[in-house]
Amino acid sequence: MNRGTCVLLYSGGLDSTLAALLLARQGWRLHALSILYDGRPSREIAAARALAGSLPFVTREEADIRGFGYGGENFSARSGPAATPGAGPDEGYIPFRNLIFWSLAAHRAAVLRAGAIAAGHTAEDGRSYNDASSRFFKQFSRLLAFPGRPDPGTTITVLLPLLDVSRETWWHTALDLSPDRRFWKRTWSCWKEGAAPCGRCFACRERRAVLSGAAGGA
Repeated sequence: MNRGTCVLLYSGGLDSTLAALLLARQGWRLHALSILYDGRPSREIAAARALAGSLPFVTREEADIRGFGYGGENFSARSGPAATPGAGPDEGYIPFRNLIFWSLAAHRAAVLRAGAIAAGHTAEDGRSYNDASSRFFKQFSRLLAFPGRPDPGTTITVLLPLLDVSRETWWHTALDLSPDRRFWKRTWSCWKEGAAPCGRCFACRERRAVLSGAAGGA
C-alpha cells in the first residue's frame, strides 16, 4: 500500500533508522533530510551517509546550518553548548532544536508536495525534552496550517512511528525489520565527538537501555 510521500529527519542513529524501516513497511515513500548543525559528531554524519544506501530512501538531502549557533556566550564553534555532556539537565541542549529541524522538514515537504514529515522520537525523548513532547507536536501541527500563503493542497501530517515502541520491544521490532545485527551496529547514537561512543551521554544510555536485553547487542 502506498500511503504517500514523507520527509524523514534522518540522523544515522538507531531510532531514525528504525523509523525509516517502519515507515517504509507502512507504505510511505521516504525522502530523508539530515541536518548538519554545530557540534554534531562527525561519526554520526558519516553513519547517516553510509547507511542511506541501505535504506528505502527515494532521496536524501542535507541541510547545513553550521555556524548558525556561533557567537552566544554559551556556545563555541568547536563544541556547541558549553554544558558538559552527561553533567546535568542541559546535556545535548540546543535552543529550539526540534522547532528548527521540524520546520526545515516542513519546508522540504512543501517543496516535494509530501503529505507527511517524521522523525524517530521516542516516548523517553518527550519525557526528557519538552520540544519532543506530545504538547510540542500538537502545537507544531497547528502551525503547519500556515505555510505562508493560502494553499489548500498543502496538508502536512506529523508522524512519530516510535512513540508506541517501548524499550522492551525496540530490539524485537528492529530485528523483525532487519535481522542483520551488523547493520544496526553501523548506526551512531553518541552525542560526543570521538572515535568511539562515550557511553555516558543521554543517547548512549538510551542505546544501552534498548539493546540491554539482546544477546550480542549493538
